[in-house]
Amino acid sequence: MPNTERFRPGFFKRVLVFSAPAGAIAALAAFTSYGLALNLGEPLPSAQSAATVTLFIVATAVLVQSARPLNLIRIGIVALMISLFLGVLFVPFFSKLFALSLGPERYSFVAIVVGLAGAGCIWVMTVITDRWRRE
Repeated sequence: MPNTERFRPGFFKRVLVFSAPAGAIAALAAFTSYGLALNLGEPLPSAQSAATVTLFIVATAVLVQSARPLNLIRIGIVALMISLFLGVLFVPFFSKLFALSLGPERYSFVAIVVGLAGAGCIWVMTVITDRWRRE
């Protein structure tokens, strides 16, 4: 799995062209989800769960884009990460331990919709930054 290529100039440009916009998108999505959940009248723990779920969805999109080209091992790592997070959300022991939940409340819908919108923005951003990196 390690890269055998020794050196390629322009490392910081390649990293920053991807990571700076991805971080901004992730932060904007998390704050949006948090704010919307609070505006819907949800209690603070629910708004925090909404922001966490949103950030997880966007972070998964970032991981998938940065792990390209995907092979079986990388797909397995992403699938394991998703399944462990779902376990934290839905297994009562872990849900209480981490104070996270995803239930039928409105904040769950907000968290998923905003997270998917953020993941879509990550995909569009990747298409754009791939062009910049090739130039």
